[in-house]
This record gives sequence, structure tokens and C-alpha cells, in this order.
Amino acid sequence: MSVGATHACGITVVGQPYCWGENRTGPLGDSTLTLRREPVPVKVEYTYRSVTGGLFHTCAVTTRGDAYCWGEDATGQLGNGTDTGPVQCSFACRTTPVLVSGGFAFQSVDAGGGHTCGVTLPGRGYCWGENSHGQLGAIADTGGDACVFSCSTRPVGVAGGLTFRSVLAGFTHSCGVTTTGQGYCWGDNTFGQVGDGTITERHEPVPVAGGLTFNSLSTGDRHTCALTTTGAAYCWGDNAHGQ
Repeated sequence: MSVGATHACGITVVGQPYCWGENRTGPLGDSTLTLRREPVPVKVEYTYRSVTGGLFHTCAVTTRGDAYCWGEDATGQLGNGTDTGPVQCSFACRTTPVLVSGGFAFQSVDAGGGHTCGVTLPGRGYCWGENSHGQLGAIADTGGDACVFSCSTRPVGVAGGLTFRSVLAGFTHSCGVTTTGQGYCWGDNTFGQVGDGTITERHEPVPVAGGLTFNSLSTGDRHTCALTTTGAAYCWGDNAHGQ
């Protein structure tokens, strides 16, 4: 199960994704823009093992490691090498899944605000979509007419040569946990969500302060939380609502 901003999705035990909720940008993947108050099947040809809901888009990984995305594509967050969509969308979007370009075999993907990140089977981190705050973790190409700022419509490798267990996409920042348990973040740091003890925007991964070893990590809108190997939970970033 995974929730986006105004929609939710899940994978059945036989690998069929279902989504429900707001559908103005096509994040339900049922080939319509119709709001759904009950689960509807995503139009797919393959069996899936995971699904992730972003702000207004959704991505999923098949059992063979292919990543597919659907929904809003205004900043290239679907990763299929284009920012154009069907006529029924008032801006770029896709109402059915499109294959993420590059021929990568993914362990996992995570949909964020206007970008998406993933980890390939060898542990390499990739991100695509909006890069206005360096949230892709690498220099990105300009994505076309729909991008009014830096973005990439194709996956770009996260800088630093790190081997990741997971890479997560927040609203305008990203974080990852390496295979040895170190936490790294990059992108927008206005609220300290990168966790390096500064509020300086980072365009490449920087280590999370404190020397902690993490089992898992999760990125929110403007904050980040993680669980250490000893079971302790830590959070950093925006705390305007006690998050």
C-alpha cells in the first residue's frame, strides 16, 4: 500500500495494482481522469511487486524489475524521456503506465513531489523529474517545453558513487540509506530536511549528521525520519506542526 497527496494505491497478492481517489492528472492509471471512491485496476500488462504514490503521480516496479510510472508529467517525473501527454490533460500527464527509460532493473522506486527516485539491483541510485533544488542529486538535462526550470525526463545517476539500499523522494529533497547503513540526503534544505546541520541547499548527497547507522528512512514534505539499527527513531527538518 502507498498513499499520494490525494490518492492511494495497493498491490494485490497476485500482483495487480489498484488505485483510488483524485484522478485529475491520471495517477490512478485506469486510462481516465475520473475520481474513484473505490479501488479500480491499473491498466497493466505485467505483474507488480511494489507501488508508490507521489504528489500527483504513481510509479510501480514489476516482478522482473521494470519501473512504470503514470499521472502528472509536467516536470518529467514519469521518466520515460518525454514531457508530453494525452489531449484530455490540461498539461503533461499519462493516464496509463509508461516504462521508465534506460533499461534499468530496479529494486525499488519512490515517487515524490515533482520527481522520482529508485535503486537498481546493483544498488545504484537514480532520480528523474524536477531538479529546481538539486533533488536529483546530479546535474540534470533540461526536460523540454513543459519544464520552466531544471529537470530531467530520464533517470540520472545520483552523484558520489554510493551503493544504496534505498533512495526516497520527498517534496523537493531526496535521501538514501547505503548498504552499510549510512544516511545521505540532498536537495532543498530550507528547513534542515537534509539533516547535515545546515540550511544550505545540496545538489549532491551529503551525510546525515550524527554518525548514526540506519535500517530505514522516509522523506516527507519538508522533513525526514529514520529508524536506526538499535530501533531508535530520529527526525529532522520542518517542525511547524510538531512533525
